[in-house]
Amino acid sequence: MDCDDIRETLSARLDGEAGPAAAERFADEHLEDCGGCARWLDRAAAVTRRVRVSAAVAGPDVTAAVLALVPPAPARGPARLRSALGVIGAAQCAAGLVVLAAPASSALIAHSPTAFVTGAWRCAVGVALVVAAVRRTPPSTLIPLLCTVVALLAVRHLAGDPVHGWSSAAHALDVVAHVLDAVALALVLALRRTHAAR
Repeated sequence: MDCDDIRETLSARLDGEAGPAAAERFADEHLEDCGGCARWLDRAAAVTRRVRVSAAVAGPDVTAAVLALVPPAPARGPARLRSALGVIGAAQCAAGLVVLAAPASSALIAHSPTAFVTGAWRCAVGVALVVAAVRRTPPSTLIPLLCTVVALLAVRHLAGDPVHGWSSAAHALDVVAHVLDAVALALVLALRRTHAAR
């Protein structure tokens, strides 16, 4: 054992922690031969004694300042809105994956070169909604995107102009995806209002 090991044993002794008997005995023997460690022990004992008998000085009370920095717990309303937005996002991802995974002969997709793009778009919107649901910041960046999608698709559906060649199943899946877009927009707007009210 070198001096550092001995001083570690002696420091533990000053703190009231007794080590193994052999280590304690070896430390005592070392002190008889090493003046450096003996002086170190005297100084350490004096510092320890001074710290233990000195009066405690009251510091400023910073409890209120620290608690003011803690962000408030989210209200239950926004948490429910975020949960609903996450569910809508997952549903959009699922709708996109159905289109991406369906064979060309499936009744669920249009026989069009844009079918893959449509599925990828639905997955991308779904992921964006899930990310917005998980984050605590206002999802305001999604508003222009969702407004544009919902408005254009509403015009197309109100005009009664489904894409030529779509089956009724494909058209129904498309309508469901568009309804999910509209619900997502409503949830995002509601979340923006709750953030603005804080």
